[in-house]
Amino acid sequence: MDDKVNQNMTREEVIAIVSQRILELEKEDNFSLSIIYLKLIHRYLFTDIYSFAGEFRQDNLFKKEYILNEETIYYTNYQNINTYLKYDLEEEKNYSYKNKDTDKIIKHISKFTSNIWQVHPFLEGNTRTVMVFIINYLKKLGYEIDNQVFKQNFTYFRNALVLSNCYEGNKIVSDMSYLNKFFENLILGKNEILDIEDFKIERRSR
Repeated sequence: MDDKVNQNMTREEVIAIVSQRILELEKEDNFSLSIIYLKLIHRYLFTDIYSFAGEFRQDNLFKKEYILNEETIYYTNYQNINTYLKYDLEEEKNYSYKNKDTDKIIKHISKFTSNIWQVHPFLEGNTRTVMVFIINYLKKLGYEIDNQVFKQNFTYFRNALVLSNCYEGNKIVSDMSYLNKFFENLILGKNEILDIEDFKIERRSR
């Protein structure tokens, strides 16, 4: 993968460039609940950083996760990326938010975000891409989003996504509680402490 990454940029430079681009995308009003829009986000964020910017991966992924004792979750097989994304997006298009209480909405948004992230369509940059996608989607739905919740709790957000998709053997043992708590803060303006220490307990128990 190293030959697909711009080696002339330091990590700090990459962070600064992508952070600025995230802010720019969040000001746009062109959201589309589509695969094309997901790709456009990735391309915009990572042009000149990754050679595969905006392109779906052609390999399967395995990423060691600290909170899972260095095990990986099961990401979608690269051959099924389009199929799974089309299904998730179509399901979302057919979902009605009318007359739903806030608890159901939070759980639904958490699950939708988790499903999109689990596909992990790109070699790198998936969490940031999904973050922008969900922020702009929620704004399209009419929610006022405090982007600082993402910025200040990005690692918590990613770990919550991991736990929402983990397995033991072939059994799904996903825990949506962390992701639900994150979106309660984001959407409802709650001030629950999103403590990264919570995940250390999860790691010791596995």
